[in-house]
Amino acid sequence: PLLLAFLLRRRGWQVLYLGANVPAERLETTVAAARPQLAILAAQRLHTAATLVEAASVLQQEQVPLAYGGLIFNLVPALRMRVAGHFLGEALEAAPQMVESLMTALHPVPAAEEPPAIYQVALDRFQERQPHIEAHLSRGLSSDALANREIGLSIRAALALGDVRFLGPDIEWVRALLKNYQVPDESLDTYLRTYHQVAAEQLGKENPVVEWLGERLSR
Repeated sequence: PLLLAFLLRRRGWQVLYLGANVPAERLETTVAAARPQLAILAAQRLHTAATLVEAASVLQQEQVPLAYGGLIFNLVPALRMRVAGHFLGEALEAAPQMVESLMTALHPVPAAEEPPAIYQVALDRFQERQPHIEAHLSRGLSSDALANREIGLSIRAALALGDVRFLGPDIEWVRALLKNYQVPDESLDTYLRTYHQVAAEQLGKENPVVEWLGERLSR
């Protein structure tokens, strides 16, 4: 959003940039005070997309239209259906024109699809059993702790957003992250196989996370 804010300022628009990782309560307070014509949010990872969806609900309550974008929405187009807002497109250079269009003409805010109710049950169960799963997985290695944190964030986000298939790009992001720590590919594959086994014991074999991991590992 920082680069987009710069581009919009160059076009003469007044922009209030709040920075990254803005808590929902701060967003609500700022929106109530500033009464913007349009809010613009971005997400690169799945868990930040889940936070963006929460922010969209706040903005909807405040009757402030939302425009959004970011890498994760390019990688997983189906995610756009979960956001009550205007998608700015996959190319940053085209975003300023789209913002100007939204600012100068009335465009109904696209409605968001509600996640299936079964996913809330799965999310509650995962949050309850997550410490037990990670306790089985942790071997005291920094790479295990890193994988636990990142994959835990991704799984919670996928369940909150209502589709475990959203997990795919985030798993590859974790793979790339671990490579930066000189962790070989096969170590993540071994970790995921163990995660699948432990998750099946803790969550049950018919859990969507367990089923997704099983399908992925069988490819």
